[in-house]
Amino acid sequence: MNVNKRHSTSTVDNAEKKKFKQDFPIARFEHLANELIYEIFDHLDAQQLHQSFFSLNQRLQYLCLNANLSLRIGMSSASKTIFERSFNDMISHHQHRIRSLYLFNPFVIDYFTISQCSQLQTLTLGNIEWERLESVLITLASAPNLVSLSIYIGGVGKQATVYSLVFQLPALKSCKLNFQTDAPLKLSAISINSVSPIERLIIMDNYSFDEINVIRSYVPKLRFLSITRKHEYPVRYMLFCQIIFHDSTYFSLLGDRVSLEGIEQFVKEHCNRISVLHVSPIPNIGDREAWEKSIQSYIPHVSTFNFEYGQSTPCRLTYEFCRLIYTSTFGIAAYMEQKFFTHEPMSEACLHEIFCSSQLHRKKYFELDSRFNVTNFKCHDKVDTNSINHVIIHDPDVISCCSKYFFAKATDLSINHVNFTDKKLCLTDELLRILDLRRLTKLTMNYIEKDFDIFIKLLRLAPNVRTITWESIEKIPNNLLSLVESEDFQLVSQENRIKTITITSRYTKKMMEVLVHLCPRVQYISLGPSYRSLDATVHYLLSEINDATLRLFSLCIREAYQDWMTYWKDQIKTHGVFNDYSIKIIDKNFYLWWGD
Repeated sequence: MNVNKRHSTSTVDNAEKKKFKQDFPIARFEHLANELIYEIFDHLDAQQLHQSFFSLNQRLQYLCLNANLSLRIGMSSASKTIFERSFNDMISHHQHRIRSLYLFNPFVIDYFTISQCSQLQTLTLGNIEWERLESVLITLASAPNLVSLSIYIGGVGKQATVYSLVFQLPALKSCKLNFQTDAPLKLSAISINSVSPIERLIIMDNYSFDEINVIRSYVPKLRFLSITRKHEYPVRYMLFCQIIFHDSTYFSLLGDRVSLEGIEQFVKEHCNRISVLHVSPIPNIGDREAWEKSIQSYIPHVSTFNFEYGQSTPCRLTYEFCRLIYTSTFGIAAYMEQKFFTHEPMSEACLHEIFCSSQLHRKKYFELDSRFNVTNFKCHDKVDTNSINHVIIHDPDVISCCSKYFFAKATDLSINHVNFTDKKLCLTDELLRILDLRRLTKLTMNYIEKDFDIFIKLLRLAPNVRTITWESIEKIPNNLLSLVESEDFQLVSQENRIKTITITSRYTKKMMEVLVHLCPRVQYISLGPSYRSLDATVHYLLSEINDATLRLFSLCIREAYQDWMTYWKDQIKTHGVFNDYSIKIIDKNFYLWWGD
């Protein structure tokens, strides 16, 4: 009876399976309609299209050639040989189909004819020579569809020329300019007869109000302006000025050239349009009260909030903002005074909400350090953990205080600490309580010298990391031999997918060898100027072909001396290190890119 019952069920199941197959036949990818395939292609980069579909069959090749293209090319994206193959096969004669370009490889911009990219809508450029950038911007003046532009400009001191060219782009709506220099803007050099349609402008630079007013005069449709001084090295008396207008236009300015006098003059000219003026910190100067009264004659109501750095505060964002401006190297608890000027009285809660809405605070990172115990901050409950993609840990002891938060979408982890010895055994367990380590694609280790075993354990738990950055990897651990022979090291070496290695400061050839053998699929290495080990390390990377460097195809040496760059340029040419290679020197950076 039991046998018959099982047999009967099996017959019914088989009949249902046959009927399902008849009603819903299994389809192959190439059986999908063109429209569906194009929707899939929209989510892929042009190089991914070429590698995955271009050579499969004639129909898919035709669809690839007629797809709208998006290219994202960095130094670790492809070797010179692979890029040239995909460019010649699919991109070269179809540049008019390119919608988006993200180019951080200094060589690939030379392959494109920008005037042919008639459908280009979004362009991001970095690591580009000034002459080439200027040529591209001139050509873009006839680009009818370019609405978004982001440029990282090196130390050329050509801000005025950049503005003159950018403000002539006919369709541009959003623009981000990141200047690597900190030089005054030459106002007289901006001389154009037209105005720009830009509505959103983000600038990384340091300007006075006079300079800001000149920029504003060319962008009458501007609704959002953010100008921020690069703050890797905090300046003690930077001023932050936040202005919200009645029509919701928003200005945010941070720098050490923003003066109280400049703010006062701006308020006099625009007081009828200003809804909220927020200034902080107020410097300790003799005429501060006179300045405040002058502002009140135009915007009568003022609310003052005081904050002392290092003391407990109900607001995490105020703490982070103060740390942004001040630095602990002064050895004092900095005092910061915030002032809000409004035409009508506003509640403290409302003003605090305005402060927290500042673009400076709408970061996608979350920091933990010893002076920042998250349980002390009332506004922590408002943190949208799903919006955080970068977690920065300055002190491992604070992780346990953060256990009620889980950063489910974080892909970037930075660990900044001198000594983790006391936390080695439990660090990874505590990290797993706040992070999904499998989602990490970038790992940064700063100020960590001998704790190489922690790095190996993290990579074991984070198999999808693609980029690693070390501040210094100079000191050799006492147990290095046992680490290299350990099971964890061997497993990580076999399984990790790391393609990019960046060392920002010091290193030795020995530790670079260890790191490269741990990451044998590395494609791009960027090194800082550690001159005692630089020649030996570069010689190892370029001349000793082994399984660890087999996939390496690009190298960058930052802040190199001119004599050094000339020497290695000659060495590579004389000794025939590569059959096919390119070299560029941009802003004291030496770039080398070669073929398979």
